[in-house]
Amino acid sequence: MFDTSKDLLNVVIAFSVLLFTVFLVWIMYYIVQILKQANTTLAELHSTMHKMGETLDLIRDKATSMVATISTMGAGMKEVLSFIERRRASSKRKEENVTEEEV
Repeated sequence: MFDTSKDLLNVVIAFSVLLFTVFLVWIMYYIVQILKQANTTLAELHSTMHKMGETLDLIRDKATSMVATISTMGAGMKEVLSFIERRRASSKRKEENVTEEEV
C-alpha cells in the first residue's frame, strides 16, 4: 500500500488537513450561532427599548394632563378663597354697621 515514506507522509498530511478543516467548520458553526444569538438579543433589546419609550411617553402625557388639572384646580381654589374672603369682609362690614347703628 505505501511504497515509500513519502506516500505515508502524504496520507498523514491529507488526514491532518481534513481534521483541520473539520475543526474550522466546527468553529465557524459556533461563531455563526453566537452571532445569531447576539442578533436575537439585540432584537429583544430593541423591542424592550421601544416599549419603554412608549411607556415613558404615556407617563409624560399623564403628567402633563395632571399638571393641567392641578393648575385648573388651583385657579378654582383661588377663586373660592377670594369669594370666601369677600364674604367675610362684607359680613364684617355688616357687623360694624349694625354695631354703629346700635350705639
